Amino acid sequence: MELRNRFKFIMMLSAVLCMPFLASCSDDDDEDDGGGSTSGEATMTIPSSIVDGVQVSNVSGGNNLNMTYNTDGTINTATLGNMTFQFVYEGSTTAKAPQKVDASATNGRDLLKIILTDGDDYSTYEATGFKFDSNTGFLLSFTENTKESYGSDEWEKVTSKYTFSYNSDGTLKSTYWEGKYSDSDGENDNIKATKNFTYSDGNLTKAEVKDGGYGMSMSFEYKDHSLVNKFNKLIPPIAAGLSTGESYITYIFAMTGYLGNGSKLLPTKFVERNWGPAEDGDPAYDEYDTYTVSYTFDDKQHIKSIVCFDGTDDCYYLFDYLIYE
Repeated sequence: MELRNRFKFIMMLSAVLCMPFLASCSDDDDEDDGGGSTSGEATMTIPSSIVDGVQVSNVSGGNNLNMTYNTDGTINTATLGNMTFQFVYEGSTTAKAPQKVDASATNGRDLLKIILTDGDDYSTYEATGFKFDSNTGFLLSFTENTKESYGSDEWEKVTSKYTFSYNSDGTLKSTYWEGKYSDSDGENDNIKATKNFTYSDGNLTKAEVKDGGYGMSMSFEYKDHSLVNKFNKLIPPIAAGLSTGESYITYIFAMTGYLGNGSKLLPTKFVERNWGPAEDGDPAYDEYDTYTVSYTFDDKQHIKSIVCFDGTDDCYYLFDYLIYE
């Protein structure tokens, strides 16, 4: 799909199951700690959301996610579907994935940029300007530049700035996306969108974004109180709901703990809703998709697999982990 179409029609953050895109909302019971992009530093550390050193290394099913890490626990590469992203740090070169991670080896390193080294979704991709919270390690802001070229003189560009703020309990409170589109025909467009999140008893209950009569949302239910989120993970549907714009990177950061703490419980159901007004001869629409969620666990209570079922089709995820020492 052309960047123009992505920017104008998926710009309001789609939350498509098995695809890493997103939504917006508001908080009903958590106090804001004032987090945001006005402070922070480029130093990337192991985020405070990691419990007992358990970090995601691979999630298969849907768009496969495969992570490699440096010896200090920072991300080396992230492969999502057919795309591989290289994390580039100050004073470092490309490192081989370690067999062991020593979480005490360093206080972190400055993340300079993320580049796309393999994949055909973009002709060029670069993310820069990273800021992380110095206390929690959570992501506060960054900028993406994407370009698609069609021959020698046709191109489309999108520059997107993302900022994130957090509640006092470390859950993500809101995200803000500001995007600018341009192309070789001289067209220009801009979009700004804020996404807030609603929580109840420490559990994410809704993510929603709406603008100009259009909207998308994800709602979550927690019916089984025995499904405690012991290792504080964001499962793929929630990670997609927390992601922003069409950014694959925000999904990767969410899955690896850099977009805050997970819900206290694991959801048993979620509902995706998309709505919009009549336009260009097409009728207004208000569509719902409902999924039940089931889990299996290993003997240490790590999530082993997740199955999301909408009554007809299912989407599954299988997990592997790296344990920081």
